[in-house]
Amino acid sequence: MKHSTPTRWHLGAAFLAAICLLSGLVPSLPRVLAFTAPGGQSTPLSISQPGWPEASLNMLYTQSVSIAGGLAPYQITPQGSLPNGMAWQTSARAIVLTGTPTQTGVFDLTLNVVDALGEHITQSISLKVSARFRPENSPTVAIPVTETLTTTDTPKVQLPVVITDLETISTADAPAIQLPVVIIDKETLTTTDTPSVSFPTLTINPSTIPSAALNSSYPSQFFSASGGSGAGYNLTWTGAIPPGMLLAYPGGGTGPTLTLSGTPTSAGSYAFVVNATDSTGDTGTQSYTLFVSPASAGCELICPGTPQTITTGLVPYPTYGQASFSLSATATSGLPVTYTVLSGPATATGPYGPFTIGAAGSVTITATQAGGLSHGTTYAPAFPQYIIVTILKAPLYVTPYPTGKSFDAQYFGSFYFTVSGFVNGDTYSSTCFGGTSFCGFPSYFSIDYLGTSNPIPGDAPAGSYDIVPNVTSMTATNYTFYPCEQAPTPCSGLFTVYGGASQAIIFPPLPPMKAGQAIPLHLTAYTTSGLPVSYSITGPGNLINGYYVHATAAGIITVTANQAGNSNYNPATPVSQTITVNP
Repeated sequence: MKHSTPTRWHLGAAFLAAICLLSGLVPSLPRVLAFTAPGGQSTPLSISQPGWPEASLNMLYTQSVSIAGGLAPYQITPQGSLPNGMAWQTSARAIVLTGTPTQTGVFDLTLNVVDALGEHITQSISLKVSARFRPENSPTVAIPVTETLTTTDTPKVQLPVVITDLETISTADAPAIQLPVVIIDKETLTTTDTPSVSFPTLTINPSTIPSAALNSSYPSQFFSASGGSGAGYNLTWTGAIPPGMLLAYPGGGTGPTLTLSGTPTSAGSYAFVVNATDSTGDTGTQSYTLFVSPASAGCELICPGTPQTITTGLVPYPTYGQASFSLSATATSGLPVTYTVLSGPATATGPYGPFTIGAAGSVTITATQAGGLSHGTTYAPAFPQYIIVTILKAPLYVTPYPTGKSFDAQYFGSFYFTVSGFVNGDTYSSTCFGGTSFCGFPSYFSIDYLGTSNPIPGDAPAGSYDIVPNVTSMTATNYTFYPCEQAPTPCSGLFTVYGGASQAIIFPPLPPMKAGQAIPLHLTAYTTSGLPVSYSITGPGNLINGYYVHATAAGIITVTANQAGNSNYNPATPVSQTITVNP
């Protein structure tokens, strides 16, 4: 039976523009608009299945499948177990999977479609529901629009809506959308601006912890996780805590929380890291530093007197080799601040400093103020402050010994060097070979030739060049190595290329000529150095352009080749050849 061409209805451009503004509303129940004239010619039955994205646990999810071709009406039958919280919504030309999944897993589904002529088609779908958050499943919002769509002999649709499975845009009397399309109602979340989407990251609480006091019971601190998948947290830790304290899951082993408790028996600074994982394998970390003060922490809250605080002031960066350094901490009471070295290569010469430097490294110092009477006011002890002073390494400078070679020779010698800049009575032997220490040697030497550091080139012209040692491989506990050209007063060993190389002229015998011949004789002498040759002649002829001989009469012409030398080469011994000129 012959079928007529299907009749289509078109939605106007104004409707299309309104729809395009409505991106990002939350999907709800579907509604289908499909227009096919009775008896219209059908195309092959097909299921339009876009790529199904992963669903997120406990987040609204909607995915539609539209049916095309064949002959409506269609019988759409889904098969397979759905995640809890989700259901199929069917209509004449589409089926929509929607809902909020409450269980994770991979769900294998099948859609069976039969049209009015009995044509059958099957589509397999795999839906994954993960506990991992996916931003594309997060609801977005838009400003709602309410408008009635009317076309001849078509149903009415209330906006806001969104159009999916858009096929083509044609231009008849006005731009229009060629159906079929699926129109799905949207739910309005807000009438203002679109909010930003938050990404739940796995975090550990608290972000900081209070300091502790030596030999005082520490108020228990509880560590927990939030964000991520929201379930299945497991906390562990690495690092160091003070003696006398415990960081563990209550009851032992591991679990969703940790508790820090106990009485610290050693003052100092202790660093540790708490690690967390969730049910999806996401991880989070939080670093902590617990300071244990030799004085009573928080005494300003329980001791009589007006509270006071300590300001550390400018922290210096001394260098190994300096005799000492000082600190400038002050208290709001105006009372003097005292210091105690907790760790590191420095010692205090008194309660107020200065501090004698023993080596390069990090020094932790406690600043305290014990309280007392100042300008008629009694002050309570201040909470201690911890000051970390970094003692920098001193510079050492590597100076190569001078050396060199002849211009026409290769350099096969060794490089020697000295090291300067030692302080505190140190020497190269004691620093680099004392005990188990070893500084190493420069990995290689190069010369500053043509503005860059290069290996010793064989064609470097006569002259002097800076020798540049590569010192990146040299290390020492209290020193950093530099080429001496970086010293406050730059220096450098010199590599000298000596001139005076010998050279020779190669001048082949010359053939006879005829007096007045039209073509002059080309002279082809050359030197072993590659430098150019000049000529002089005697006899019945002359030179043309310096390299050609013109014979003017019968006789003997003598041609002499010369090379005067330069800074690299000595003059060559002249070489002569004769030309017999026939009449």
